[in-house]
Amino acid sequence: MAIFEYDKPSFTDYALISAPIRVDESLPSTDLTVAGALEKIPEQDRASYSALYKWFEENSGTIGSRMLGERLPGVEFPHSAQRGIHTPSKRKYAASVTLTKKSLYGDGAFADLGDGTWVLHYCEHRNNTNGTKSPTWNQPLINCLVDGVPVGVFVQEGRSGQSYLRALAFVEEYDPDSGMFVLHGPVTPETESIFESHEPSASLPSAEELKRDTRIIKNRTQVVRVGQQKFRSELMAAYGGRCAISNYGVDPVLQAAHILEYRGTPSNNVRNGLLLRSDIHILFDRGLIGIDPSDFRVVVGSKIGDSPYCEFDGKPLQLPKDANARPNEDYIAASFKKFSETQLAS
Repeated sequence: MAIFEYDKPSFTDYALISAPIRVDESLPSTDLTVAGALEKIPEQDRASYSALYKWFEENSGTIGSRMLGERLPGVEFPHSAQRGIHTPSKRKYAASVTLTKKSLYGDGAFADLGDGTWVLHYCEHRNNTNGTKSPTWNQPLINCLVDGVPVGVFVQEGRSGQSYLRALAFVEEYDPDSGMFVLHGPVTPETESIFESHEPSASLPSAEELKRDTRIIKNRTQVVRVGQQKFRSELMAAYGGRCAISNYGVDPVLQAAHILEYRGTPSNNVRNGLLLRSDIHILFDRGLIGIDPSDFRVVVGSKIGDSPYCEFDGKPLQLPKDANARPNEDYIAASFKKFSETQLAS
C-alpha cells in the first residue's frame, strides 16, 4: 500500500498549532456527512473506511466488545489499538479512539446537547516518558478535524475489557492550551443532518470595533486566532481561574470564550470574554446556554432538556472584581439575542 500524499492546501501541521481550531472555521460552508468524508479518503482505502463507518453507525450506542485483534467486515486494516488514537499504517486519518477507565488524562466526560447528540472531551496523546505532545499520534486526529472525516469511538463501561460504548463521531475542535479535542456524536443516518457547519451569521449584532473581519486565513483552512493565549491569560486573571458559570476551577478544562464571535484581534478584549469550562463553552457557543442582560443570570435553554446543566439555570454569573474586566452589556445583549433565536428555531 502506497503512503498517501497529503493534500498540501488543506494540511494543518499539528506541531505548529498555537490557537484553538474548530470545524466551523476549517470547513465554513461544508456540511459534515459520511458521504462527504469518503470523498477525502484515497480511492484504494475508500471501501474499507466506508465499511468501518457503517459498522460504527450500526453499533452506535450499543455496549460490547471492541473486537480487538479481529477485522471488521469489509475492513482491510485493524480498526483499533489497545488504547488511545489508532491510525492504520500509512493512512492519513485516525480510524478510532479508545478511552479506558485507566486513562491518565482526565478525559471521557460526555455533555448531552439535548438534540440526540453529545460532545465528548478527548485528551491529545502525550509521551509516557516526559509528557510531551506527540505529533505522530495526534496529527491524524487533526486531519479528521480539518477535512471533516469522522472517527470511531470506544468508551469503556465498567471494568470489563469487553464492555465498551461504540459510536461514530466528528472531531469538531482542538484547543492546544488544554490539549483537548472535542468529539461530537453519535453520527447515524438519523442524526447526520445535525452535523452542519455554518458561516457566521451576518445578522448578529456586534460592537463597532468587532465589525471588521481581520482574521488571518492560513492554508485556506485554518483561522489563526491571533493573541488567543494572551486573551485566555487575561480571563484567567480576571475570573480568578474559575468558570464564570459553574465556578469550576481546574485549569486544563477552562477556556477563553468569546461573547461575540471572533473577528480578529479586536475581539480579544477581556470585556468580550468569559472564562468557561470547556463543555459549557460549547453549549454557550451553540446558543444552548445564555446570559440574560437584564440581570446577568444564566438561562439554560429548553433544548438541553432535563440534564445536570439545569442546575445552573437562574444562577448569577460570577463577575470579576475589577469592573473594567466585566462583560460588556451590549455584547451580552447581542449574544442573548442569538441564544433566544436558537431556542425559537425548529
